[in-house]
Amino acid sequence: MKEVKVDELTSGMVMARDLISPRGTLLLSKGYMFDAAVIKTLNELVRREGLNVSFFVRTDLPKAA
Repeated sequence: MKEVKVDELTSGMVMARDLISPRGTLLLSKGYMFDAAVIKTLNELVRREGLNVSFFVRTDLPKAA
């Protein structure tokens, strides 16, 4: 498992654990695979709202070709 910031996310990365909001809402579930569209949306949200969010991604998966 590796902790990354939103600007380090790349397509094909997989969530290693659930991302829960401060209010207890599930935002992204363990096993979710990032794609370019979601990464773009997350980058815009983090920038617009000034959020400090970390994502825990799996490191035991083979790299996509």
